[in-house]
Amino acid sequence: EVVHDVLRRSPPAFFSLLALAFHIRRNKISVVHCTEKPRDVLAATVVSRLGGARCVIHVHIKAGTWIRPVVLRSMHWAAALIGVSEWVAGTIRDLGYDESKVFAVLNGLEVDDWVDRPVDAGSIRRELEIADDTPVLVSASRLFFYKGQHELLAALPMVTREFPDVKVLIVGEDDPRGHHDTRSYTERLMVMCRELELEDNVVFTGFRTDVRAIMATCDVYAMPSFEEPFGMVFIEAMSQRKPVAALDNGGTPEVVEHGKSGLLSAPADADTLASNILRLLRDRDLREAMGTYGRECVIDFLNAERMARDIAKVYDVVDNSS
Repeated sequence: EVVHDVLRRSPPAFFSLLALAFHIRRNKISVVHCTEKPRDVLAATVVSRLGGARCVIHVHIKAGTWIRPVVLRSMHWAAALIGVSEWVAGTIRDLGYDESKVFAVLNGLEVDDWVDRPVDAGSIRRELEIADDTPVLVSASRLFFYKGQHELLAALPMVTREFPDVKVLIVGEDDPRGHHDTRSYTERLMVMCRELELEDNVVFTGFRTDVRAIMATCDVYAMPSFEEPFGMVFIEAMSQRKPVAALDNGGTPEVVEHGKSGLLSAPADADTLASNILRLLRDRDLREAMGTYGRECVIDFLNAERMARDIAKVYDVVDNSS
């Protein structure tokens, strides 16, 4: 399908790839870096081979046999495969790829954008008419089954017994891949809210461009996503000094340290998830301590500069192996 799409758009696409390959040769570019998206992989494989460069594929998802064949073949041809977490790198190795060319590089945040710039933490509360002393949870991502918004709602009744005025901001748009039958995932979440009598507690904000202000507004960032490959939103929340409530699987434990920058629970364990949220809401000092620790992790390690250095080390290995 991907190859057919490229051919359908030929000759413009074909000549564009030729021109890019010529640019690579003329400028003696040694590495072509792409994501695991099929069109990215196909284009990068073609231009790197024609241009005499080595291809590096950056994998942002759990690797499995469900990945399209063109991507799996290209991963075998690639000079290096980078997983966004050690967990993702492990799923690549489990598929039988050469371990010597599999690397893990944790993502990093632009500290200048997220830490150094001031933000109005009260703007969202004013907009949504939420009182300053009302506890607020935020879950920001595409609305999709594996992001776990339904698990958060399942845990919420246990939270509202102690904090009846708690507000949960569900931030993001519906992902069509989360549809079941004729209902969207968002519709399923809204039905859950009605059935659990949470309509006064949950706010569906839709897509927002002011996520940093939303993160700064909350008391706890809560996203029980299943087998999250990395979770950029976790370090975004941590950059705003917010503790995280999430799941202890996927790449999440490599980002959120249990007991230090957040609290992790097992999948489908609503009781423990609720208990973790309650523990954080009850204890301001704990929230502040975890928030401070998380922010320091972002500044000291989970930043774009460290990520760039780690990627450069992979490039060095690739260049030296050619």
